[in-house]
Amino acid sequence: KKNPVKDALPEDLLQQNSSGFGNTGMITHLPCGVAMKLNASFSLDASCPAACPLLADPTSKSKKEFCISKCVVADQCAYINAEAPVPDEKLGSCRGPIVPGCEEHSLDGTDTCLRCGAFRVLENGKCHLYYKKTAYGVLALLVVVVLVLLWILGDLMLRPATNETNLEDALNYRSKQKFRKPDSDGTGRHLYALSTNLCNTIIGGPGLALHFRFQAVLICWAAVVAASWVLLALLTDYDLLVLGTKEFGTAFRNCVLVAWGRSTQRRLMFVKESFVIIVYIFSVVGSIIFGIQQLRFYQQLDEQNDTMKDYAVIISDLPSLAGTEPVEQELKECLETSTSQTVVGVSICWAYREQKDTIHVEMMKSLHKQQGQRVTHFQQPVEEMGPFRRRLFEIEKMILSEGEEQEVSEAELKELVQSIRSSSMAFAVFDTEQARDEAVQLLSNGLIFRDHTVRVKAATLEPHGVHWNNIDGTGFNGKLWRLAKGFVYIVLCLFLWMLIFYTPYAWAILKFNYEGGRQPGVIYTLIFSVIVCVGNLLMAEICGRVADAIGFEFKDTRENCYMVLYLTAIALNVGLDLWTTYFMATQIMVGMDFRTEDGILLADVDSFVQKFESYALQRSMGQQLIEYAWPCTFIVPFLAEPCAVIFLFSRIFMLLVGSHPELKVWECRNWLAALDLELGRYADCLVNVYLATMVFLFPGGYTQWIFFYLAVSHIYIY
Repeated sequence: KKNPVKDALPEDLLQQNSSGFGNTGMITHLPCGVAMKLNASFSLDASCPAACPLLADPTSKSKKEFCISKCVVADQCAYINAEAPVPDEKLGSCRGPIVPGCEEHSLDGTDTCLRCGAFRVLENGKCHLYYKKTAYGVLALLVVVVLVLLWILGDLMLRPATNETNLEDALNYRSKQKFRKPDSDGTGRHLYALSTNLCNTIIGGPGLALHFRFQAVLICWAAVVAASWVLLALLTDYDLLVLGTKEFGTAFRNCVLVAWGRSTQRRLMFVKESFVIIVYIFSVVGSIIFGIQQLRFYQQLDEQNDTMKDYAVIISDLPSLAGTEPVEQELKECLETSTSQTVVGVSICWAYREQKDTIHVEMMKSLHKQQGQRVTHFQQPVEEMGPFRRRLFEIEKMILSEGEEQEVSEAELKELVQSIRSSSMAFAVFDTEQARDEAVQLLSNGLIFRDHTVRVKAATLEPHGVHWNNIDGTGFNGKLWRLAKGFVYIVLCLFLWMLIFYTPYAWAILKFNYEGGRQPGVIYTLIFSVIVCVGNLLMAEICGRVADAIGFEFKDTRENCYMVLYLTAIALNVGLDLWTTYFMATQIMVGMDFRTEDGILLADVDSFVQKFESYALQRSMGQQLIEYAWPCTFIVPFLAEPCAVIFLFSRIFMLLVGSHPELKVWECRNWLAALDLELGRYADCLVNVYLATMVFLFPGGYTQWIFFYLAVSHIYIY
């Protein structure tokens, strides 16, 4: 069998390189003036002699011949390849002209442009921003905005404190929301130590412990996959750890890289497929076992601890009744008669969704009166403020306050309450858990109340898990309609985000000049991180609002819907990002004249499968995936959340609340209250896992890194 390298090169070239091994192949020293057919036998770091120091490729656009290179002197670059006439001694290669923003280059052997692209003007062969003054104006405007924000912050910090009592009350309320140890020694309830094992220590209910157990298993899973991949590479072939990570560059390097990469991919494909199958089986079986353990853990906690739900039943399918009737007392007597058990009390769920704001304000006023009258504080008169502070103060007042308090007389409030009709749901509390269980068993076929058969079942949630104002009887159809409208809203926001934020970035990447292996700098990576972080935070806020607008009766249902919506939105977001990444990578590889291993230019490949399986695109997509995952998705949003969303916002609202004495007690508490725990973190974890597993579609050099980054980031999240 003939040696393809030996057939393409003179005998003395093989003899010259027989004792040296390069980065990829064994040929590291190249002769002058010899046309060499490039393949995987050449080293990526192969160099030409000093007499002819530049590599030239005469076949960059050729349909038939491809990947032929020879060592030449600088004067021969334009003769060998008219489209790469510029001698670049630093690269050691003849290359095309490099002029940022250029559409048509001059082929005179210099970095000169003949025609510039959009938003640029040609001056002395270079492309300058056409709207340079406009760009500077926009930059100056951004600087002014930053200065105004700093001025506002300074104004807040310099204001006199006129609401100290309510501010202190709100901060105490926020502090009480923190998880604290039981007062077992009489010294008070102290905060839990940072080293507390949250997988077994129940500090905030079983849901919190279940989540941290999930996080711990995810960390171990990612670490095991990363370590297994490294061990497999060390035992079989080290190329598993570097395949896809070698940088592209000159035409010579790109040809050798594609030839080596594709041949190595094929050689190691069986090893990779076997590993993926093992990881899949291990993950599926492990997930089933872990799910069973999670269920048993919850059941054990539920059996060991008595909570309010253990004494309660949910009564559904009640008829709609007026608020003027003593419905709760009547239902209590009916339950006691039917079950012969003592009923502590019955609470009807009233349909007051439309009147919830008025009811809420009156309830807060009543609660405040029970705790004592409000202390009058000094307020700086508006007329003594400067014009800037006065206007700013009025804007803040519109945002922070619920508005002018409407006086509601006792008679009007009574009339309002009596006008509210009951919903189809009620809760009843029994004296003991055994009494509750016996009552549920006796009423398994229903309870007759006012000639209606109502259903009675054991409660499965705590009182704080009920959204009382959402029990309005709109039913399944109303919720489904609001869900459909919310999903359209999410898709519309996602499209606008892509159009406003991602499109300019994609345009900048596509217009970047990749000649000679140039790649976008750190500023592009930072911009991409900000885009991904802003997109994820935007989707979280939008999905939360949609889940609230649907009007679920129970918090668990709302959280499940929010998690599914958020996961779906982020999955669509990631899918659009990856599709855009695929499109950009394709255009970049086409612009750099990459080919398949068969020598077909990527620009001439019509099949998606053939194009996707080409090593050039595989390598580019693998690199884009790791950059998208780390640090953009894995860690940046979780660093921004405590810094910006929690710390910065809390400090700003402390300044605002302290300078607005017109705010009511409950308004101050609401603005400074800690964020509720929600299931969105599960969606974040699943998206990270989704991204990490996608690495198996691409060359294996990034596999160990993406799973290592996944483990490290979730250690921080934990």
